[in-house]
Amino acid sequence: MGKGTGKHFPVFEKSGGWDILAPGAKLAARNVRDKEMTLWDPTTGQVVRHLATTDSATAFSPAGDALLTIGDGDKDAQVALWDVATGTKRWHRPRAADVVLSAVFSPDGSLIAWTAWGGEKEPVTYVIAAADGRDVRRIDALSGNGGDLTFSRDGRTLIGGGEFIRLCEVASGEAHGKLAGDQGYLHPLTLSHDGRRLASGGGDGTVLIWDVTGAHLRDKSRTAEALWEDLAGKDAVKAYRAVRQLADSPKETVEFLRARLKPVPIPDPKRIDQLIAALDANGFEERKQAKAELDSLAEIVEPALRTAAKTLASAEVGKQLADLLEKFAERRLKPTPAQLRPVRAVEVLEAVGTAEARDVLRTLAKGAPGASQTREARASLQRLERRSNNSGSK
Repeated sequence: MGKGTGKHFPVFEKSGGWDILAPGAKLAARNVRDKEMTLWDPTTGQVVRHLATTDSATAFSPAGDALLTIGDGDKDAQVALWDVATGTKRWHRPRAADVVLSAVFSPDGSLIAWTAWGGEKEPVTYVIAAADGRDVRRIDALSGNGGDLTFSRDGRTLIGGGEFIRLCEVASGEAHGKLAGDQGYLHPLTLSHDGRRLASGGGDGTVLIWDVTGAHLRDKSRTAEALWEDLAGKDAVKAYRAVRQLADSPKETVEFLRARLKPVPIPDPKRIDQLIAALDANGFEERKQAKAELDSLAEIVEPALRTAAKTLASAEVGKQLADLLEKFAERRLKPTPAQLRPVRAVEVLEAVGTAEARDVLRTLAKGAPGASQTREARASLQRLERRSNNSGSK
Protein backbone atom coordinates (compact mmCIF):
# COMPACT_ATOMS: atom_id res chain seq x y z
CA MET A 1 0.00 0.00 0.00
CA GLY A 2 1.05 3.57 -0.50
CA LYS A 3 2.59 5.17 2.56
CA GLY A 4 -0.15 6.90 4.58
CA THR A 5 -2.70 6.72 1.75
CA GLY A 6 -4.29 3.29 2.08
CA LYS A 7 -4.11 2.92 -1.72
CA HIS A 8 -2.76 -0.15 -3.44
CA PHE A 9 0.09 0.39 -5.85
CA PRO A 10 -1.17 -0.49 -9.35
CA VAL A 11 1.93 -2.56 -10.04
CA PHE A 12 1.04 -4.94 -7.21
CA GLU A 13 -2.53 -5.23 -8.38
CA LYS A 14 -1.19 -6.77 -11.60
CA SER A 15 0.51 -9.56 -9.66
CA GLY A 16 -1.33 -12.50 -11.25
CA GLY A 17 1.21 -15.25 -11.92
CA TRP A 18 3.89 -13.37 -10.02
CA ASP A 19 5.43 -14.45 -6.75
CA ILE A 20 6.54 -11.91 -4.13
CA LEU A 21 9.60 -13.57 -2.71
CA ALA A 22 11.84 -11.31 -0.67
CA PRO A 23 11.05 -8.11 1.19
CA GLY A 24 13.85 -5.70 1.99
CA ALA A 25 15.07 -2.34 0.78
CA LYS A 26 13.38 -3.42 -2.46
CA LEU A 27 10.70 -5.95 -3.34
CA ALA A 28 11.46 -8.74 -5.78
CA ALA A 29 8.99 -10.78 -7.78
CA ARG A 30 9.54 -13.59 -10.23
CA ASN A 31 7.63 -13.88 -13.48
CA VAL A 32 8.34 -17.34 -14.91
CA ARG A 33 6.36 -16.68 -18.07
CA ASP A 34 8.50 -13.71 -19.08
CA LYS A 35 11.71 -15.27 -17.69
CA GLU A 36 12.59 -12.27 -15.60
CA MET A 37 12.49 -10.88 -12.08
CA THR A 38 11.18 -7.41 -11.31
CA LEU A 39 12.40 -5.22 -8.46
CA TRP A 40 10.18 -2.52 -6.97
CA ASP A 41 10.69 0.30 -4.54
CA PRO A 42 8.04 -0.50 -1.89
CA THR A 43 7.73 3.13 -0.78
CA THR A 44 6.82 4.45 -4.24
CA GLY A 45 5.61 1.39 -6.13
CA GLN A 46 8.00 2.23 -8.97
CA VAL A 47 9.87 -0.48 -10.86
CA VAL A 48 13.57 -0.30 -10.06
CA ARG A 49 15.02 -2.96 -12.32
CA HIS A 50 14.33 -6.09 -14.36
CA LEU A 51 16.68 -9.05 -13.93
CA ALA A 52 17.02 -11.70 -16.62
CA THR A 53 16.41 -14.68 -14.33
CA THR A 54 13.59 -16.92 -13.13
CA ASP A 55 15.50 -18.03 -10.03
CA SER A 56 14.13 -17.49 -6.54
CA ALA A 57 15.07 -14.32 -4.72
CA THR A 58 16.23 -15.11 -1.19
CA ALA A 59 17.74 -11.99 0.38
CA PHE A 60 18.70 -8.40 -0.27
CA SER A 61 21.99 -7.07 1.05
CA PRO A 62 21.63 -4.74 4.07
CA ALA A 63 22.31 -1.73 1.83
CA GLY A 64 19.70 -2.90 -0.68
CA ASP A 65 22.22 -2.72 -3.53
CA ALA A 66 22.47 -6.46 -4.19
CA LEU A 67 20.07 -9.39 -4.42
CA LEU A 68 20.90 -13.05 -3.83
CA THR A 69 19.09 -15.52 -6.09
CA ILE A 70 19.18 -19.30 -6.07
CA GLY A 71 18.00 -21.49 -8.91
CA ASP A 72 15.59 -24.34 -8.33
CA GLY A 73 15.02 -27.71 -9.90
CA ASP A 74 17.86 -27.83 -12.40
CA LYS A 75 21.06 -29.72 -11.57
CA ASP A 76 23.00 -26.86 -13.17
CA ALA A 77 21.19 -24.21 -11.09
CA GLN A 78 23.32 -21.43 -9.67
CA VAL A 79 23.64 -19.21 -6.67
CA ALA A 80 24.11 -15.65 -7.94
CA LEU A 81 24.48 -12.15 -6.57
CA TRP A 82 22.91 -9.41 -8.69
CA ASP A 83 23.78 -5.73 -8.73
CA VAL A 84 20.49 -3.87 -8.28
CA ALA A 85 21.74 -0.66 -9.93
CA THR A 86 22.93 -2.32 -13.15
CA GLY A 87 20.87 -5.51 -13.30
CA THR A 88 24.00 -7.62 -13.90
CA LYS A 89 25.51 -10.52 -11.97
CA ARG A 90 28.39 -9.68 -9.67
CA TRP A 91 29.24 -13.38 -9.44
CA HIS A 92 27.68 -16.81 -9.63
CA ARG A 93 28.56 -20.31 -8.42
CA PRO A 94 26.98 -23.79 -8.51
CA ARG A 95 24.14 -24.42 -6.09
CA ALA A 96 25.26 -26.52 -3.10
CA ALA A 97 22.28 -28.87 -2.80
CA ASP A 98 18.78 -29.66 -4.03
CA VAL A 99 16.83 -27.38 -1.70
CA VAL A 100 17.83 -24.09 -0.11
CA LEU A 101 15.93 -23.68 3.14
CA SER A 102 16.96 -20.17 4.19
CA ALA A 103 19.54 -17.48 3.41
CA VAL A 104 20.72 -14.30 5.12
CA PHE A 105 23.36 -11.57 4.85
CA SER A 106 25.52 -10.54 7.80
CA PRO A 107 24.64 -7.06 9.14
CA ASP A 108 27.63 -5.43 7.40
CA GLY A 109 26.88 -7.25 4.13
CA SER A 110 30.26 -8.99 3.96
CA LEU A 111 28.99 -12.56 4.43
CA ILE A 112 26.11 -14.66 3.16
CA ALA A 113 24.88 -17.80 4.90
CA TRP A 114 22.37 -20.31 3.63
CA THR A 115 21.15 -23.71 4.74
CA ALA A 116 20.90 -26.31 2.01
CA TRP A 117 19.37 -29.77 2.07
CA GLY A 118 20.35 -32.57 -0.29
CA GLY A 119 17.52 -34.97 0.42
CA GLU A 120 18.76 -37.95 2.46
CA LYS A 121 21.62 -36.04 4.11
CA GLU A 122 21.29 -33.59 7.00
CA PRO A 123 21.02 -29.90 6.07
CA VAL A 124 24.34 -28.05 5.86
CA THR A 125 24.91 -24.33 6.35
CA TYR A 126 27.37 -22.60 4.04
CA VAL A 127 28.98 -19.23 4.71
CA ILE A 128 30.51 -17.41 1.72
CA ALA A 129 32.07 -14.03 1.04
CA ALA A 130 29.53 -11.63 -0.45
CA ALA A 131 32.26 -9.89 -2.44
CA ASP A 132 33.06 -12.83 -4.71
CA GLY A 133 31.15 -15.93 -3.56
CA ARG A 134 34.21 -17.74 -2.22
CA ASP A 135 33.71 -20.31 0.56
CA VAL A 136 34.39 -19.04 4.06
CA ARG A 137 32.97 -21.80 6.24
CA ARG A 138 30.86 -24.95 6.19
CA ILE A 139 28.84 -25.34 9.39
CA ASP A 140 27.58 -28.83 10.21
CA ALA A 141 26.70 -27.84 13.79
CA LEU A 142 23.38 -26.43 12.54
CA SER A 143 22.41 -29.70 10.82
CA GLY A 144 18.96 -30.90 11.74
CA ASN A 145 17.65 -27.40 12.32
CA GLY A 146 16.91 -26.24 8.79
CA GLY A 147 15.00 -23.21 10.04
CA ASP A 148 15.58 -19.47 10.00
CA LEU A 149 19.08 -18.05 10.11
CA THR A 150 20.29 -14.78 11.56
CA PHE A 151 23.72 -13.31 12.27
CA SER A 152 24.78 -11.60 15.47
CA ARG A 153 25.30 -7.83 15.15
CA ASP A 154 29.06 -8.29 14.69
CA GLY A 155 28.59 -11.14 12.18
CA ARG A 156 30.73 -13.49 14.29
CA THR A 157 27.91 -15.75 15.46
CA LEU A 158 25.37 -17.47 13.22
CA ILE A 159 22.09 -18.41 14.87
CA GLY A 160 19.83 -21.11 13.48
CA GLY A 161 16.27 -21.97 14.49
CA GLY A 162 14.29 -25.18 14.23
CA GLU A 163 13.43 -27.70 16.93
CA PHE A 164 15.89 -25.74 19.05
CA ILE A 165 18.18 -22.74 18.58
CA ARG A 166 21.90 -23.16 18.00
CA LEU A 167 24.53 -20.43 18.18
CA CYS A 168 27.60 -21.16 16.05
CA GLU A 169 30.91 -19.35 15.84
CA VAL A 170 31.53 -18.36 12.23
CA ALA A 171 35.33 -18.35 12.67
CA SER A 172 35.47 -22.03 13.60
CA GLY A 173 32.13 -23.35 12.39
CA GLU A 174 31.51 -24.89 15.83
CA ALA A 175 28.50 -24.46 18.11
CA HIS A 176 28.96 -22.49 21.32
CA GLY A 177 25.39 -22.43 22.56
CA LYS A 178 22.05 -24.23 22.42
CA LEU A 179 18.69 -22.79 23.46
CA ALA A 180 15.71 -25.09 23.89
CA GLY A 181 12.18 -24.50 25.16
CA ASP A 182 8.71 -25.96 24.87
CA GLN A 183 7.57 -23.84 21.93
CA GLY A 184 7.82 -26.53 19.28
CA TYR A 185 9.44 -25.35 16.05
CA LEU A 186 11.30 -22.08 16.74
CA HIS A 187 11.07 -19.34 14.10
CA PRO A 188 11.43 -16.58 13.13
CA LEU A 189 14.48 -15.26 14.96
CA THR A 190 15.01 -11.56 15.66
CA LEU A 191 17.86 -9.92 17.57
CA SER A 192 17.50 -6.81 19.69
CA HIS A 193 19.26 -3.66 18.49
CA ASP A 194 22.19 -4.20 20.89
CA GLY A 195 22.42 -7.91 20.02
CA ARG A 196 22.02 -9.01 23.65
CA ARG A 197 18.54 -10.52 23.36
CA LEU A 198 17.02 -12.92 20.83
CA ALA A 199 13.30 -13.28 20.21
CA SER A 200 11.95 -16.56 18.86
CA GLY A 201 8.43 -17.34 17.71
CA GLY A 202 7.20 -20.81 18.54
CA GLY A 203 4.91 -23.26 16.87
CA ASP A 204 2.65 -22.99 19.92
CA GLY A 205 2.02 -19.30 19.20
CA THR A 206 4.25 -17.93 21.96
CA VAL A 207 7.32 -15.66 21.79
CA LEU A 208 10.36 -16.18 24.01
CA ILE A 209 13.16 -13.71 24.71
CA TRP A 210 16.60 -15.25 25.19
CA ASP A 211 19.78 -13.85 26.73
CA VAL A 212 22.57 -14.53 24.20
CA THR A 213 25.38 -12.70 26.01
CA GLY A 214 26.78 -15.93 27.48
CA ALA A 215 26.55 -14.52 31.02
CA HIS A 216 25.82 -17.98 32.42
CA LEU A 217 29.11 -19.31 31.00
CA ARG A 218 31.44 -17.14 33.10
CA ASP A 219 33.97 -18.96 35.26
CA LYS A 220 35.49 -16.42 37.62
CA SER A 221 38.17 -18.86 38.75
CA ARG A 222 40.00 -18.72 35.41
CA THR A 223 42.86 -16.27 35.03
CA ALA A 224 43.54 -14.02 32.04
CA GLU A 225 46.35 -16.37 30.97
CA ALA A 226 44.00 -19.36 31.08
CA LEU A 227 41.37 -17.47 29.10
CA TRP A 228 44.05 -16.49 26.57
CA GLU A 229 44.73 -20.21 26.06
CA ASP A 230 41.00 -20.83 25.63
CA LEU A 231 40.96 -18.32 22.76
CA ALA A 232 43.19 -20.70 20.81
CA GLY A 233 41.30 -23.85 21.72
CA LYS A 234 39.07 -26.06 19.59
CA ASP A 235 36.27 -25.88 22.16
CA ALA A 236 34.04 -23.07 20.88
CA VAL A 237 32.04 -23.01 24.14
CA LYS A 238 35.19 -22.31 26.17
CA ALA A 239 36.36 -19.75 23.61
CA TYR A 240 33.00 -17.93 23.72
CA ARG A 241 33.11 -17.91 27.51
CA ALA A 242 36.66 -16.55 27.39
CA VAL A 243 35.65 -13.73 25.02
CA ARG A 244 32.78 -12.66 27.27
CA GLN A 245 34.72 -12.99 30.51
CA LEU A 246 37.71 -11.02 29.22
CA ALA A 247 35.36 -8.28 28.03
CA ASP A 248 34.01 -8.01 31.60
CA SER A 249 37.34 -6.47 32.74
CA PRO A 250 37.90 -3.74 30.11
CA LYS A 251 40.94 -1.92 31.45
CA GLU A 252 42.95 -4.99 32.48
CA THR A 253 42.01 -6.91 29.33
CA VAL A 254 43.00 -4.17 26.90
CA GLU A 255 46.49 -3.90 28.41
CA PHE A 256 46.76 -7.70 28.52
CA LEU A 257 45.91 -7.98 24.81
CA ARG A 258 48.00 -4.96 23.83
CA ALA A 259 51.08 -6.80 25.06
CA ARG A 260 50.25 -9.96 23.10
CA LEU A 261 48.78 -8.79 19.81
CA LYS A 262 50.97 -7.25 17.13
CA PRO A 263 50.17 -6.20 13.55
CA VAL A 264 50.82 -8.93 11.00
CA PRO A 265 54.05 -7.93 9.19
CA ILE A 266 53.56 -6.71 5.64
CA PRO A 267 55.81 -8.70 3.28
CA ASP A 268 58.05 -6.90 0.82
CA PRO A 269 56.14 -6.75 -2.49
CA LYS A 270 59.39 -7.16 -4.41
CA ARG A 271 60.13 -10.35 -2.51
CA ILE A 272 56.68 -11.73 -3.34
CA ASP A 273 57.21 -10.92 -7.03
CA GLN A 274 60.56 -12.71 -6.90
CA LEU A 275 59.00 -15.80 -5.33
CA ILE A 276 56.23 -15.90 -7.91
CA ALA A 277 58.76 -15.55 -10.72
CA ALA A 278 60.85 -18.32 -9.13
CA LEU A 279 57.96 -20.74 -9.56
CA ASP A 280 59.09 -20.85 -13.20
CA ALA A 281 62.81 -21.21 -12.44
CA ASN A 282 64.91 -23.82 -14.24
CA GLY A 283 66.11 -25.49 -11.04
CA PHE A 284 63.72 -27.82 -9.21
CA GLU A 285 65.02 -26.84 -5.76
CA GLU A 286 64.56 -23.14 -6.47
CA ARG A 287 60.96 -23.73 -7.56
CA LYS A 288 60.33 -25.91 -4.52
CA GLN A 289 61.73 -23.36 -2.06
CA ALA A 290 59.79 -20.51 -3.63
CA LYS A 291 56.54 -22.45 -3.39
CA ALA A 292 57.26 -23.44 0.22
CA GLU A 293 57.92 -19.82 1.22
CA LEU A 294 54.73 -18.62 -0.45
CA ASP A 295 52.86 -21.47 1.22
CA SER A 296 54.12 -20.38 4.65
CA LEU A 297 52.77 -16.86 4.09
CA ALA A 298 49.34 -18.24 3.14
CA GLU A 299 46.51 -15.68 3.47
CA ILE A 300 48.97 -12.80 3.67
CA VAL A 301 50.00 -13.27 0.04
CA GLU A 302 46.73 -14.69 -1.29
CA PRO A 303 45.58 -11.38 -2.86
CA ALA A 304 48.91 -11.05 -4.70
CA LEU A 305 48.70 -14.65 -5.92
CA ARG A 306 45.17 -14.14 -7.22
CA THR A 307 46.28 -11.07 -9.14
CA ALA A 308 49.27 -12.92 -10.55
CA ALA A 309 47.11 -15.87 -11.60
CA LYS A 310 45.05 -13.54 -13.81
CA THR A 311 48.00 -11.84 -15.50
CA LEU A 312 50.87 -14.32 -15.85
CA ALA A 313 51.13 -16.24 -19.11
CA SER A 314 53.36 -19.13 -18.00
CA ALA A 315 51.42 -22.39 -17.75
CA GLU A 316 53.79 -23.70 -15.08
CA VAL A 317 53.40 -20.65 -12.86
CA GLY A 318 49.65 -20.76 -13.35
CA LYS A 319 49.58 -24.39 -12.26
CA GLN A 320 51.65 -23.70 -9.14
CA LEU A 321 49.56 -20.68 -8.21
CA ALA A 322 46.32 -22.64 -8.65
CA ASP A 323 47.71 -25.36 -6.38
CA LEU A 324 48.63 -22.84 -3.68
CA LEU A 325 45.28 -21.05 -3.87
CA GLU A 326 43.45 -24.37 -3.55
CA LYS A 327 45.46 -25.19 -0.42
CA PHE A 328 44.71 -21.76 1.05
CA ALA A 329 40.98 -22.29 0.42
CA GLU A 330 41.04 -25.67 2.18
CA ARG A 331 42.83 -24.20 5.20
CA ARG A 332 40.39 -21.32 5.37
CA LEU A 333 37.57 -23.83 5.86
CA LYS A 334 39.44 -25.46 8.77
CA PRO A 335 41.23 -22.67 10.67
CA THR A 336 44.04 -23.59 13.05
CA PRO A 337 44.27 -22.44 16.70
CA ALA A 338 46.91 -19.92 15.60
CA GLN A 339 44.35 -18.42 13.21
CA LEU A 340 41.43 -18.50 15.65
CA ARG A 341 43.10 -16.81 18.63
CA PRO A 342 43.71 -13.36 17.05
CA VAL A 343 40.19 -13.31 15.55
CA ARG A 344 38.67 -14.06 18.95
CA ALA A 345 40.97 -11.52 20.63
CA VAL A 346 39.76 -8.84 18.22
CA GLU A 347 36.20 -9.83 19.13
CA VAL A 348 37.08 -9.13 22.77
CA LEU A 349 38.42 -5.68 21.89
CA GLU A 350 35.27 -4.83 19.95
CA ALA A 351 33.11 -6.03 22.84
CA VAL A 352 35.09 -3.75 25.19
CA GLY A 353 34.78 -0.85 22.74
CA THR A 354 36.60 1.76 24.84
CA ALA A 355 38.96 4.40 23.42
CA GLU A 356 41.89 2.26 24.59
CA ALA A 357 40.48 -0.83 22.88
CA ARG A 358 40.05 1.15 19.66
CA ASP A 359 43.67 2.25 19.83
CA VAL A 360 44.77 -1.39 19.87
CA LEU A 361 42.40 -2.18 16.99
CA ARG A 362 43.84 0.72 14.94
CA THR A 363 47.33 -0.68 15.45
CA LEU A 364 46.25 -4.16 14.37
CA ALA A 365 44.40 -2.73 11.35
CA LYS A 366 47.73 -1.51 9.95
CA GLY A 367 48.95 -5.07 9.42
CA ALA A 368 49.15 -7.08 6.19
CA PRO A 369 45.83 -6.54 4.33
CA GLY A 370 45.35 -10.23 3.54
CA ALA A 371 45.64 -11.38 7.16
CA SER A 372 42.44 -12.32 8.97
CA GLN A 373 43.53 -10.38 12.06
CA THR A 374 43.88 -7.23 9.96
CA ARG A 375 40.52 -7.70 8.26
CA GLU A 376 38.76 -8.38 11.54
CA ALA A 377 40.33 -5.34 13.22
CA ARG A 378 39.26 -3.07 10.35
CA ALA A 379 35.72 -4.47 10.39
CA SER A 380 35.51 -4.00 14.17
CA LEU A 381 36.58 -0.38 13.88
CA GLN A 382 33.96 0.26 11.21
CA ARG A 383 31.20 -1.24 13.36
CA LEU A 384 32.30 0.71 16.43
CA GLU A 385 32.36 3.90 14.37
CA ARG A 386 28.83 3.27 13.11
CA ARG A 387 27.58 2.63 16.63
CA SER A 388 29.21 5.81 17.84
CA ASN A 389 27.64 7.81 15.01
CA ASN A 390 24.23 6.26 15.61
CA SER A 391 24.30 6.97 19.33
CA GLY A 392 25.47 10.52 18.68
CA SER A 393 22.60 11.22 16.31
CA LYS A 394 19.92 10.31 18.85
